[in-house]
Amino acid sequence: MQTEGLMIQNMNNTSSESGEGLEGPHLPTSDELKQWTFYMRDATGQRGNWDKTLQEIHSFDTVKGFWELLYHMAKPSQIKQNPRTKEAKNISIFRKGISPRWEDPANSNGGRFEMNISADKLGSSLEIDKLWEDLILLMIGENFGELNEKIHGVDLAIRRREYRLSLWVGECDEQAKSLMIEKIKSISDVEIRFENHTW
Repeated sequence: MQTEGLMIQNMNNTSSESGEGLEGPHLPTSDELKQWTFYMRDATGQRGNWDKTLQEIHSFDTVKGFWELLYHMAKPSQIKQNPRTKEAKNISIFRKGISPRWEDPANSNGGRFEMNISADKLGSSLEIDKLWEDLILLMIGENFGELNEKIHGVDLAIRRREYRLSLWVGECDEQAKSLMIEKIKSISDVEIRFENHTW
């Protein structure tokens, strides 16, 4: 599996530039977070087998741990520009114990809020980097109130001509979906649609 271009440095690197001291607009003042896991999927040369191309990279449960991960992880625009990015790549952050797969029992009755973003229409590559980061902050900072526990993860599918950014959730009624869309729109005016998980 090709991992080059998805991670900038090894997560064991304890560089002083790891992000310690940085503040995110949606993170709690406490250092403690729920447990989250970063996944990546590189389908280059391996079509049709999701499990073989999905790799669990690192877990974190503190604000410091999140910023260290973000520092070492290549940004979406950097992955897009990598010459190896010829086929589908996904990067995801999900609750620990839930994988970014429709077949995961936790996801079976849920769905995802999806935003399709054409690479050609981005004013700058930094826009997708910021949107990816802001949606993660919105999620791990538990900014969805009583609906926080329904949030399972964030996935970014990096394609040749577009990005597909999605927030995965468990089973939700229509009122909950409307409230979640409203919260997502607080960080972006990109069109959002809801897709049920089916296979």
